[in-house]
Formats: sequence, C-alpha cells, structure tokens
Amino acid sequence: MPRVEEALVPGEELEHLSGEVYLDYAGAGIYCQSQARAAFEEVAAGRYGNPHSSNERGAQSRKRIEELREAVLAHFGVSAHDYAVVLTSGTTGALRLLAETFAFAEGSEYGAHQHNHNSVLGIRQCCVSRGGEYRCYPDAAFPPEAPRSVATAPSLLAAPLVCNFGGLVVDLSWCAAARDRGWYTLVDAAGAFGKRRIDLSDAASQPDYVVASFYKAVGLPAGLGFLLVRRG
Repeated sequence: MPRVEEALVPGEELEHLSGEVYLDYAGAGIYCQSQARAAFEEVAAGRYGNPHSSNERGAQSRKRIEELREAVLAHFGVSAHDYAVVLTSGTTGALRLLAETFAFAEGSEYGAHQHNHNSVLGIRQCCVSRGGEYRCYPDAAFPPEAPRSVATAPSLLAAPLVCNFGGLVVDLSWCAAARDRGWYTLVDAAGAFGKRRIDLSDAASQPDYVVASFYKAVGLPAGLGFLLVRRG
C-alpha cells in the first residue's frame, strides 16, 4: 500500500499539475496528457469537415457527432427513445436555449431551488419578461406543494443535482413529485457530471431537461456542452 503522499503525486499523465494541489473539481475536471494528445492528433489528421456537407469529411463529422450523442445517453443510462441530445456551447448556452424556447406566458412560474447556480437563475428574466413570475424555494420547501396548470401557462422548476458551493445533493425524486403537480423540471448536472454516477433510467423521476458541460467532467474541451430534452 503506497503512502498517501506517493499516491497523490501526478505521474506522466498529470505532469502539467506537478507541484500543485488541485481542488477545483466543482469548476472543472482534470484532463490527462494522453487525452489532450489524442484529441489534437484526431483533429490534426484533417478527417473532418462541415457536418452539413454531403462529402466524405462531412459524413465523418456527422458520424462522430452521433457517436457523441450516443455516449452521452449511455452515460446517463438512457437511450434516444428517452431523450434527445442537443449539443450546445456549454451549460450556460444550454440554459439560454431553454429559456428562450420554453413556452413561458402570463400565468407561468419559474421556480428555482435556493442552491442553484447563477446561470440557472438567469432563466427568470425570460419568464418575467413574458408575464410570468419567479420564485426561489428553500430546500425544505422544495418542490413546492401548490399545483401548476400545464395547459394554460407552462411552468418550470429547476434544481442542481449537486450544489457547486456547499455540495448539497438534491435527489432526483423531486422530479416525479413536481411533474405530478404540473411542473416541467430542469436539472443542472454540471456540478455532478463526471464526479458521480447520474442514473436517469427511472422513468418516474426523469427530469424534462438536463444540462452540463464536458469540461466539468474531463477537463476539456471548453465551449461544448449539451441539453437533454425528455421525449413524450
């Protein structure tokens, strides 16, 4: 059994962290040297083109994009039958896309768990600008008891899977209770992505929307994330 200090010394894969103590796992994961080299070599090989083009390079790009979508779904224990994977510029981009396309209207409510990240709270601007209301709920009162009307004015309720600041874990069981009360549900998985197993296979507790960024899990690339949209 190696001593603790020996086990924590970065080897060749983490030589870029030599002499440092890394504690920012809530901010980003750590990439390995082989991971960075493999990514560079694949791009440097020049096999990819515009995925909308009908040539061989475009087809290769489309293939890799679909493989990425399948890998994301497999990571969460679901399939394309359960969720669509919308690739975005990151968690914030995914949240902005959802905010701009969600059918907020007069009578809608955007409710947020008190431990949400600032980017999640930003959705309130779209809700309020369309005549809706915003409320922040403490952990003890989440999800709210009051039912919402999905038919007349859709409402959205958001919570982190893991709080970036304090580490609070919000169990996915709240999604089932909220859906029964007429809410659409959003889970910010950025803080937990790559740090803990996230199983969405239980249909009863599946959130309607899930957002995360890849660098949160594997350190790179920055500027790439996703929005999972529950089908049905």
